[in-house]
Amino acid sequence: MLAFDTCDEYNEHMHRGVKERDQRNIIAIKKGLIGGTVEEYMDKINGKRRQEVIEWKKEGFSYYKMNKENYRKAMDELKKRKVNNLKYISDVLL
Repeated sequence: MLAFDTCDEYNEHMHRGVKERDQRNIIAIKKGLIGGTVEEYMDKINGKRRQEVIEWKKEGFSYYKMNKENYRKAMDELKKRKVNNLKYISDVLL
């Protein structure tokens, strides 16, 4: 999410990902790899819950990307996790 410079870039990426996932799921339904019917899946993806999730993600982007203090805190947390993860990896591998 934080890799995008604008809300429009993030929204485009998010919608492209959702569309790709839907296409994969429809293929999986047709092949019998997951249960249900294509019609049921289409009803589900066109429902109110999906729109709520999309709006929630957009709000999350704005919260972190458009507010300098929130963005700084998020970056500090990422740096801290990176250091911890690298330490963990080096301890396990050595």
